[in-house]
Amino acid sequence: MGKNEKGIALLATLMLGVIAVAIVGGFLYVLTRETTVSKQERFYTSALEAAKGVAFVIIEEIQNQSLKCGSVSCTDPSVTYPANINLNIQGKNYSEIGNFNISAQLISYRDTGIYKYYSVKVISTSNTGKTRAEISFVVQIE
Repeated sequence: MGKNEKGIALLATLMLGVIAVAIVGGFLYVLTRETTVSKQERFYTSALEAAKGVAFVIIEEIQNQSLKCGSVSCTDPSVTYPANINLNIQGKNYSEIGNFNISAQLISYRDTGIYKYYSVKVISTSNTGKTRAEISFVVQIE
């Protein structure tokens, strides 16, 4: 084997080594990135479920016509919209669920004489502030 052939063989081996390291590095990057995205998705799902839980409680309060904005009924003429909904409902405080802080607003209320419409927004934010889920919905009752 000549000097040139040994050099080419060494160069080819080094190139294959660099390519192998690049492929392994790519796999490791994808795996760590996927783990991060999965973790963020899990936190978002938890935040969304906390918001949904409070939304169901608010809907029940609307149906019972006992929803409070501060210390008065949310349908009181003195309430200006958007109004913060009192989340201390039926003796339970729903402003914190697990690792999430919950806030809710009555965006608008309209009484047509036949139907009453409530437009509500619920926001769930993680204690760290990194994860946030927001849902908005409208409730119609007779």
